[in-house]
Amino acid sequence: MNNILNKNINVLGIETTCDETAAAIVSLNEKGESNLLSNIVHSQYNEHSKFGGIVPEVAARSHLKNISFIVAEAIKQANISNEEVNAVSVSCGPGLIGGLLVGSMFGKAYSLSKSIPFIPINHLEAHILSPRLFQNIDFPYLALLVSGGHTQLLYVEDLDKIRRIGTTLDDSVGEAFDKASIILDLGWPGGKNIEKAAENGDPQSYNLPRPMIKRNNADFSLSGLKTALFRIAEKETLNKKVKSKLLVWEDTVKLPWGILILFGGGMAIASAFGKSGLALWIADLLQNLDNMSLFLIILIIVTSINLLTEVTSNMATTAMLLPVLVTIALAIEVHPYFLLVSATLAASCAFMLPISTPPNAVVFGSGFLKIEDMFKKGIWMNLISIITITLVVYFTLPYVFEMTAELIPIS
Repeated sequence: MNNILNKNINVLGIETTCDETAAAIVSLNEKGESNLLSNIVHSQYNEHSKFGGIVPEVAARSHLKNISFIVAEAIKQANISNEEVNAVSVSCGPGLIGGLLVGSMFGKAYSLSKSIPFIPINHLEAHILSPRLFQNIDFPYLALLVSGGHTQLLYVEDLDKIRRIGTTLDDSVGEAFDKASIILDLGWPGGKNIEKAAENGDPQSYNLPRPMIKRNNADFSLSGLKTALFRIAEKETLNKKVKSKLLVWEDTVKLPWGILILFGGGMAIASAFGKSGLALWIADLLQNLDNMSLFLIILIIVTSINLLTEVTSNMATTAMLLPVLVTIALAIEVHPYFLLVSATLAASCAFMLPISTPPNAVVFGSGFLKIEDMFKKGIWMNLISIITITLVVYFTLPYVFEMTAELIPIS
C-alpha cells in the first residue's frame, strides 16, 4: 500500500444505487490532487418511463446487463489498462437492494481478480464529500443533500464527522417533484419536466404555502405543499369541465334517441319476462317436448328464440333462457349442447327489428333504413337462419363435440 501512495493512484468508482449504471476513473497524484479521467453513465430512463417511476426489479436487471460494458468503457476512455487500476470503490448503500448487490459483487470480483483494494462507500457520504475532489472547500461547511429519497441539511466538520441538523418529516424533494408531476400530468421524471414547464410560468399565479418557516428548527415538510398543489389542480380541472360543457344542444339533437328508447324498451320487456313468470311458463310448455323427435325439438327452440329475440335484447334472452334449457334437456334426456347451441345461435340471428341485436341497431341508426324495410327483408333472413341453424346443429353437432350415440335420443 505504501508503494501505491508514492505514485499516481487510479481508482475505479462504481455506482448502482438507483436507476443509473455508472463508472468513473479518478486519478490522484502524489500531491493529493485529483483528476477525473472518465465518467460513463447509462441511464435507465426509457426502461422506467413507461411505468411512471423506478421499478427496483427492472433496475437491478439493467445494472446486471450493462455494468461490465460501462466499466470497460470507463477504463478505455481514461486511456489506461486494467493493470493500471489500483483500487475499486463502490457505493454500497443506502439504495435499492438489487442494484447494490450488482455493484458490490462486481466490484469485489474485480478487486479479487486484480488483487487490489476494495473500498465500500456510503452513498450519502459520497454526495456530501465529492465536491471537495475538484473544488477547494475547507471544513466545516454546510451541505444540502437532495438525492432520491433523501432530503437533509448537514453540518460537515471533517471527513468522518458529519452531523445532521435538519431533515424532511414526510416526502423528500425528489418524491414531491415526481408526485407533483403526476398531478400536473407532466410525466416522469418530475424534476426535469417541472423545471422545463416552469421556464414559461408565472411565479405570481398562485399563492402556495411555505411550510415550516415559523418552526424553530431546520426540518422540512413537503406534503402540505403537495396537497395544496393537488387542490389547485383539481379546481382548475373542474373549472375547465364547466367551461367546456359536457353536452351542448347541437350534439343532443344528433343522438340516436330512437335506438336508445328501443334498447331501453327491450331491456324492460326482458325484465318483465322474468318477473311476470312468462319465462317459466314458456319453460313449462317446452317440457312437453319429450315425445317429439330431436330434429323437431331443435326447430321449435330455434324458431321460438329467434322470434323472442326480435322484441328483447339477445343477451337478455340467452341469459334468461339458457339455465331453463339445461333443465329441460335433462328432463327430456337430450344432451344439453343441442338446446344451448341452438338457442345461442338463434339469439344472434334476428334481423327484423332494431332492438334484436346491436348490429341491427347500428344499421338502423344510420338513417338509411326504416323499420318496415328491415321487417320486409329481415323476415326472409330469419327463415333462412332458422332452417340453417336447425340443420347444422342436428347433423354436425355430434361430430364437433364428439358426443356418443347414447346421448342422442332416437326418434
